[in-house]
Amino acid sequence: MTYRLNEKLLGLKPYEVITEDCRIRLDANESFIDPGKELRQKLLSAWENIELNRYPDDTYLELREAFGRFYDVDPELVTAGNGSDELIFLIIGCFLKSDDKLLLTEPDFSMYPIFASAYERQTCYVARDNSGNLDIPATIETIRREKASAVLFSNPSSAFSTVTAREKIMYLVDNTDALVVVDEAYMDFSDQSVIKYAANRDNLIVLRTCSKALGCAGIRLGFAVSSPNLARVLSALRSPYNLNSLSATTGSILLSDSEYIKNAVAHILENRKELYEGLKLLETNPAIKKIYPSATNYICISTDYADRIYAELKERSILVRNLKNMLRITVGTKEENQAVIEELRAIIESINNINQSETEERANEERM
Repeated sequence: MTYRLNEKLLGLKPYEVITEDCRIRLDANESFIDPGKELRQKLLSAWENIELNRYPDDTYLELREAFGRFYDVDPELVTAGNGSDELIFLIIGCFLKSDDKLLLTEPDFSMYPIFASAYERQTCYVARDNSGNLDIPATIETIRREKASAVLFSNPSSAFSTVTAREKIMYLVDNTDALVVVDEAYMDFSDQSVIKYAANRDNLIVLRTCSKALGCAGIRLGFAVSSPNLARVLSALRSPYNLNSLSATTGSILLSDSEYIKNAVAHILENRKELYEGLKLLETNPAIKKIYPSATNYICISTDYADRIYAELKERSILVRNLKNMLRITVGTKEENQAVIEELRAIIESINNINQSETEERANEERM
């Protein structure tokens, strides 16, 4: 007998992670600031007291209290997860029944539909507007038309780096019976969070992560903030000891150092401003269609030459994210930002010169 994979699994492809070694890596939206270096002594002292032969405290009270203090939310409303991915899996797999529909925005984080497919959940889509923000009237209408039980989206947008205003998000929450899951992975770089409204809304879950502004992608730590009822359910659904002791302890230390986090975010925002202004100067080149304003730690460039620019940057040992008709450039150090601006300028000038030469050649051929 031969085992055959379920049909839903046959077309799945792993999330693409580039492992090549480049001198400058600005492709994964990581922080260029490493808390492990900045908080080294605090972390080492805490790790020395961890009993690795024992399970961690399954309530993760210290971690949730640190999160609650920093974001000014009740720690009883906080559920900690092994990255936001674990929490998204739980919400899609358990809050939605087999015949329920999940509404996703288009475009958005590429893993959302894969998570839904793994649980055989039906999906429907609503397009974002031309600025990359949520089209709230269209979203509400799609929820009603498709009878969607839940809607999941990133804000700020993981696709465009733009942010939808808090008032608009809450209008959506208050004008639908569907569960609204807002992935605020990048909200530390913006000021439009709805996290404080989660406590008294029965249809709102807000997700946060340590992977972006907090600079701890390596510890895989995420959080959900919701009403008491939803928090109780999420806590009951998660696996016992779903976080390891090292991650939980690291998160507690990091979130307890508000001064460090504020300084790190300020540093990233300063470098984001310089990168954005440098890239905006290139927008006059015909090869660049648009530089999107950013509410995240990366800049999005709309261009018809994304594949070519990506390949040529890679040849220069600079890695960015290729989204086919768009390039996503993570904010790096000042030196990294300057390097990518200079190399990008050279590449698009070359493209423009080639295009001009080809245009002149065609014109000459037509005159002959």
